[in-house]
Amino acid sequence: MRFVVALLLSLAQAQAAEQIDPKIYARLFMNNKPMFDRMSAAVLEKLPTGGKILDLASGPGEPSITLATLDAKAQITCTDFQPSMNEKAKARARAANVTNVVFEVTSADDLSKWNDNSFDAVTMSFGLMFVPDKAKSLHEIYRVLKPGGFAYVSVWKTLTFQTFARKVLEEVAGKPVPEFAINPLRLKEDNAVEDLARAFALKVVADERMTYSFKMGTSKEAADGCTVLAGTILQQLEADGDTGATARFYETVEKHIQINGWRDGNEVAIPDNSPQLLTLRKPLQDEL
Repeated sequence: MRFVVALLLSLAQAQAAEQIDPKIYARLFMNNKPMFDRMSAAVLEKLPTGGKILDLASGPGEPSITLATLDAKAQITCTDFQPSMNEKAKARARAANVTNVVFEVTSADDLSKWNDNSFDAVTMSFGLMFVPDKAKSLHEIYRVLKPGGFAYVSVWKTLTFQTFARKVLEEVAGKPVPEFAINPLRLKEDNAVEDLARAFALKVVADERMTYSFKMGTSKEAADGCTVLAGTILQQLEADGDTGATARFYETVEKHIQINGWRDGNEVAIPDNSPQLLTLRKPLQDEL
């Protein structure tokens, strides 16, 4: 039963992701450049020359492309569960003119393609929240890391973008709404990742927090971005007879942007989005 639930969850998330407008997704994705840059710097501080990196749940290729750009000698394997995301990552690699990246389609909780002790570093930026079996993912990361190797995992702790989208949607619906199909805050609780890591002997060696705004463009573009999370429920409201739900959603987004004072000229910036970056280490054999 657990496997069936996990499979259905992953399929629902994949279907929701496939419905995202690429232009909207690109804007949201690159709002996280501060994390991609910081994670890449952390990796390269410890990576040996010519080191091997496995990037999990990479989406359109981050931090893979940033890492490849910064260190041409690094050997990077960029992965995602969705083939379409892998194709986006390949296109970005070609545009960046990097050649030290290979691509694989795999779930972050099934790394059976790789042998034990294969990688100097494993990265996963904003991916663990969506992995069906998070404990297995951490176990697999431990397995494929070389002894003394490091894993770098980022997750959301607060996300004003999401709480804003939920607030607007519930105002439009006039009632509480179910969890979003794509829920970036699944690991927001204290020690959510740390406890998983320690269960598999991964030592937490660094815990960093960041806060940055999401630049959303115009109010309409901000509402477009919010539909990445709210779109499935809006479609259901309209299918159930509330044919004006989407139009009211856009109007309500505009209203609350004005109330919150989030517009600077034509640019809307949603503040106070705070991720955590954990650095985890696999101990050497004599440290166990």
